[in-house]
Amino acid sequence: MDENVLGYALGALDEDERLKVDAELRQSPELERELEQARQWLEPLALDDEPIEPPADLCQRTLARLAELREAELPRIAGKLPRHWGSSRTWYRRVDVAVAAGIFLCLLVLLPSVLNEVRYRHEIQACQNSLRSWWNGLKGYGETHNGKLPDVANIVTQDKQAAGVFVAALQDQESVPQGTSIGCPTMTIRRLPAATLDDVRRMSADQFKAYIQQLQLGLAYSLGYADSSGIRGLRFESNGNNSSIPVMADCPTTMVMVGDLSNSSNHGGFGQNILYLDGHCIFSTVRTAGVNGDDIYVNLARQVAAGKTAWDAVLAAPAARP
Repeated sequence: MDENVLGYALGALDEDERLKVDAELRQSPELERELEQARQWLEPLALDDEPIEPPADLCQRTLARLAELREAELPRIAGKLPRHWGSSRTWYRRVDVAVAAGIFLCLLVLLPSVLNEVRYRHEIQACQNSLRSWWNGLKGYGETHNGKLPDVANIVTQDKQAAGVFVAALQDQESVPQGTSIGCPTMTIRRLPAATLDDVRRMSADQFKAYIQQLQLGLAYSLGYADSSGIRGLRFESNGNNSSIPVMADCPTTMVMVGDLSNSSNHGGFGQNILYLDGHCIFSTVRTAGVNGDDIYVNLARQVAAGKTAWDAVLAAPAARP
């Protein structure tokens, strides 16, 4: 139900809002039906519109009664209580009906937004759990490669260089169990294609395109960074900088290559989960969550390509090339 209609029925709108609802009611039979329904729900409240004057000595009598009860020993009751023990009335008081109606209306208005918030938070947490499982795989890979992470610019030939091949590198090491989801759980869950690095290297152009397509809309991975010797992949640092370097995240939008500055669409466009080299995850409502406010989806030249420095993180969709 429209909250303005409820406010109109309660007489709680200011003059401008009331006039606006008046105009909408004249044009919308559906809105009129909502108003009539709201008035029916609120009808019990009118039963108690007369003020009730309490007895003048109510306070003194209440305190005296409490004092009596404090000193008295309550009798034990044997057997079951009578069905109507404590009251012979079978109908609630009008004030009970009014309170129940008020609670019902509050739940009617608030419940949808509360459920949406709970679902939204659950989806963010599920996505972070998925990212942490990938960090475990990256950590296992690094332990057998002198601290290095899969370097997508150098572990395959030039025609196969793409962010998504890190998946095959981890499968080579059996660092990620078969069946792990490549996508954020908020998206359609995709199972990992069973392909090792050797499988990828033997693929034809069409086969490789199909392989990468299976990974699309999954998670973004680092394209590495360029220096004087070429493009390098990330590595686990021993100098304590792991907590500031992003390595994976929710995928950027498909328009990021043409300058789109939006957040990932995985969480309604409100933000993205980001995994850092030390294994911790955050949900950031902005893309500038890298070192010194670095945009995690493009390099310093605003391109989806390898970073310009070791601190220039670029987390890209599986098909992106370094």
